[in-house]
Amino acid sequence: MSTLTQAPARFSDLLALLWGATIGYLSLVPQTRLPVSPVNDKVEHFAAYLLLAFLALLARRSVREKLLVLLVILLFGAAIEFVQPSFNRQLEVADMAANTGGALSGYALLLCVNPIIRKR
Repeated sequence: MSTLTQAPARFSDLLALLWGATIGYLSLVPQTRLPVSPVNDKVEHFAAYLLLAFLALLARRSVREKLLVLLVILLFGAAIEFVQPSFNRQLEVADMAANTGGALSGYALLLCVNPIIRKR
């Protein structure tokens, strides 16, 4: 990978890390400290993990690397759900399903736009 292509890859990795940290924080902070959202909770989970997967997978080249990163994201989403009861939150299987669906959709989105991005 040339220096010119490394900079965007590093930037997407940095964004993915920051977004993952944001997801972690928002998932563990007591719900009483969060603003009420007009958007359905499951839609928020889906969208958050779609963006996380897309950003984290953007710089990955090989299918093996992409699948490994996707697995880490799925485990992250599940782990957060299992830890939530320790932070006065509820473990919800539906949240895990939304996280998984979002992450898989992020991967699918990347597969759709990757040929366009790689042509540049």
